[in-house]
Amino acid sequence: MNSHNLMSDQRLDKIRALDLSTMLPESAEWADTERASAAVWLAKFAPVIRELVGEIDDLENVLDEAEDEVDALRARIPSEPGHPGQIRVVSVRKVAPKKWRVCWVEDGRRRSKTWSTPTDARGYAEWLLRQQQLGGGW
Repeated sequence: MNSHNLMSDQRLDKIRALDLSTMLPESAEWADTERASAAVWLAKFAPVIRELVGEIDDLENVLDEAEDEVDALRARIPSEPGHPGQIRVVSVRKVAPKKWRVCWVEDGRRRSKTWSTPTDARGYAEWLLRQQQLGGGW
């Protein structure tokens, strides 16, 4: 199963905004002078942080494209005869902010379902695989 979630969108948005409490949660307990000093250093590293966050976004896009290519190649593999409801491929991927798609091939047909959280999507993908292991009777 293909699944990735390097960081949540909410956390990435806070990092992009260079929110000190997100970058260093323990800073909430620091004295004002220590927080001010940390904020100065955070501002100095801001360009590097933004570049790294941009690289994370780029890598997630490349990974999504690669997963699409793998799914397309797997879909071309002739289906072996089996019992009804046979599932061969299951993947989970982020398709939009707060949208996760579970894709699978069932009896040679591509199927998908969209979820609002990665946890729900992964849970459904695991359920599909469990049903397949139990004989596909859903």
